[in-house]
Amino acid sequence: MILPDDWEGWKTCTDENYYMRLGLDIERAASYTSIQIEAAYKERRVWWQKKPRSISPWDRRILLAEDALSQARATLTNIQKKAEYDKQLKKARDKEIEEEFQKKIDNLLRLSVYPHIKKKVLASDDEKLIMATGQELGLSGAECKGLINTALKELGAKREESVKPPAPPSPSPEDLFRDNVYSALLDGWLSPEKTRHLLRIAEKYNILWIDARRIMDKCVQEKKAKTNIEDDVNNLLDDKRLDDQRYEGKNQYDQLISDYTKTIDILSLRCACAYNNRGQVYTRKSQYDQAISDYNEAIKIKPEYVDTYKNKIIACEKAGYAQEAINTYREYIRHIPPNDISSIEEARNKMREIMTRGI
Repeated sequence: MILPDDWEGWKTCTDENYYMRLGLDIERAASYTSIQIEAAYKERRVWWQKKPRSISPWDRRILLAEDALSQARATLTNIQKKAEYDKQLKKARDKEIEEEFQKKIDNLLRLSVYPHIKKKVLASDDEKLIMATGQELGLSGAECKGLINTALKELGAKREESVKPPAPPSPSPEDLFRDNVYSALLDGWLSPEKTRHLLRIAEKYNILWIDARRIMDKCVQEKKAKTNIEDDVNNLLDDKRLDDQRYEGKNQYDQLISDYTKTIDILSLRCACAYNNRGQVYTRKSQYDQAISDYNEAIKIKPEYVDTYKNKIIACEKAGYAQEAINTYREYIRHIPPNDISSIEEARNKMREIMTRGI
């Protein structure tokens, strides 16, 4: 209950909303009983005993306020009239929410569609972001969908079509046998017992004995070569130099770039970590295009490596590439573990900020 202390407070008695006139909470409008409304009306009348002496009882403002209070009381204490009035209030409130949502999605939707102006397509991730905004305002999923459909129609745009990836080809008998060989090589070598077991498997796959021996020998050679390369790479990459303050400066950065390039080129290894680390060095040197190129290579090799997406977003923001940063946020969100809700929400909020305000 809100009681006015002066004329400014008394102005609410002539408010358009009947509940406001009686100092009642609009959010609880439907729950008020006739007894509560009558009590609120009487408490409002207490002002008559506290009214300023400078105001005459016949002042036009006083008369207007008295008429407004009586009108509110008469409507809200009548069960049928109150139900109709509450229905009108809800309808007006829903319209306000829809208009507010429409304003919010206007920028989000147009920013989502205009980068693809030739296709005029609304990406599924952008639609999820808009839906979340509407639900925060209290709209249902169906209401959000309806408003988005209206906006898409006005823009002459459409939703992104989900394309199912083609089914992977069935593995050949040789591929299946090779998988068995690699499983047997987990400890690094093939014992006579493992070899005999693998030859029996090859027979089940209708692979000739000589072909099976050839596949096994090749797998052993590949395992040895991979082990040697991994040892060299681990020695090079596990040096913590990116966090070492001694490597702050052009010459030191060039040395790091040289070492990571050696990992990529000389060792002939498609190493996502090396591309990611070299991209970080390029970012520190303000060579953002080179950094983004390296991050893209790292993502191609190992798309589940989430740190690469975060590093690429930093480079895109520093370079002023807003749309590239938004696209990277989308990919990043797809690869965050589903149970890491806080990281997903943080990424969505940052993406929403770029979409609405830019970089």
